[in-house]
Amino acid sequence: LADAGLLQRLIGPRDRYGLIEDAAAAASHFTRPPYLYVLTARGASLITLPAGRKIRDLLAARIRTLRPATLAHELTLNDVRILVTLHMAGAPGWELVAWHDTRAAYDAYLDRGKSQVLSPDAYVHLRVDDQDLAVFIEVDRGTEALSRIGEKLAAYRRYTRSKRFEARYGLRKFRVAFVTTQTPIRAANLVSEAGRLAPGLVWATTRHQLLAAADLFTEPIWLRAGQPQPVPFWTAGAATPLDTDSVATATIEPAP
Repeated sequence: LADAGLLQRLIGPRDRYGLIEDAAAAASHFTRPPYLYVLTARGASLITLPAGRKIRDLLAARIRTLRPATLAHELTLNDVRILVTLHMAGAPGWELVAWHDTRAAYDAYLDRGKSQVLSPDAYVHLRVDDQDLAVFIEVDRGTEALSRIGEKLAAYRRYTRSKRFEARYGLRKFRVAFVTTQTPIRAANLVSEAGRLAPGLVWATTRHQLLAAADLFTEPIWLRAGQPQPVPFWTAGAATPLDTDSVATATIEPAP
């Protein structure tokens, strides 16, 4: 599952590398997005699978769980994964350390004797010029009230305060990237809620802006609390580009 334009960028108009089973059929539908296609083994190798998972297992899981109501969610998450792949192909100094899908990123743990759960849509660990960039990805279809978004943000705050993130991933800071399938107004509302509950933690953009941008990390398409204009997710040459991520334990109040 992927956006047609991204698929074309990934494999080329003629699939000269043999990455999908029926390139001619897919190419004939590029004007009408081919949401479903079959990767060859070589094509599947472009998308890093979690350790121990095989492509047939992943496809079988998707076939069992995919529902029409969640199609936009699946498409957006796969779009992000392909955009990361495209960025890595043309960005010297960048390394994809890990990509965890929904199942792998899920974490049930104890905090102060209480059971807690973090359930992001995905987690990606990148290394940029010897600096670590950890990002939890949340796809937003605009179906959840902002109060529910607030509960998600509280879960991320607990994840930092409890030091569970540091214990599991060996890193101290992370960002939460919301990609909404709705309008920029929804993205702005997500950032506003984040600014109230978790300043500095959330970055938000729309799926449309993500697909239209030349690069998901360096184009100014991301909204942040306290920033009047959209900003890049990453600024090349910044001395300490992660220092602005206010998720250190000392700056976060305990969740209620």
